[in-house]
Amino acid sequence: MKKTLVFLMAIAIAGGAKAQFDASKLFASVSGNYTMYKGDFQQKTPGVKLDIGYSFTEKIRVALGYTYHLPIRVASSVSASDEVNSKSIPSEVVYNFSTISVLGNYTFGESEDNPISFYAPLGVGYVMAKYKEELKESMPPGYTAMDLLPSGSQNGFILNFGLGGQYNFASARAFADASLVLAANKVNDQYVENYIPPHFAFNLGIRIPFGDRGGQ
Repeated sequence: MKKTLVFLMAIAIAGGAKAQFDASKLFASVSGNYTMYKGDFQQKTPGVKLDIGYSFTEKIRVALGYTYHLPIRVASSVSASDEVNSKSIPSEVVYNFSTISVLGNYTFGESEDNPISFYAPLGVGYVMAKYKEELKESMPPGYTAMDLLPSGSQNGFILNFGLGGQYNFASARAFADASLVLAANKVNDQYVENYIPPHFAFNLGIRIPFGDRGGQ
């Protein structure tokens, strides 16, 4: 993860060395998101992603993003007992994910101002995951839940590697990209526990530059 942060800083420094800050190079985007979690989790969820960023050059831009994922609900059951009898009560475990990301994007070819361009996003993020188990039926009088999952959370850093394409029309840009997202489990050459599952993320949306882009 440290190497990725150094790469993003290098992008910012290289871009800043070429031009002073120009508010017209700011942009914002909104996109639909679809995330497929892998590993032992194997769940999927749609969501929405918001970004704001800056185009340092015609080929390099950096964006700060926030992704909200719709809750994932997994059917389960809870054992309940009144010290004499026991029964199983239907339940569901609810997972809520959200992600903050910083992505550097490098455009292949001449410029992102071309009618069609392709780019590679690379960056880091921080995933916040909360979970709780909810009963689907009322607990019978005198019964106590024996194995109800307590509410909790797991947070962790991630690394993002992707490819995307962009189409310019009028004053906006339609885009789509796909990323492989891996948990960062090594910080300063030390291994750390990271329970965030690896996943694939897909985004489809509209990017709006704040200023004019070459007459487009």
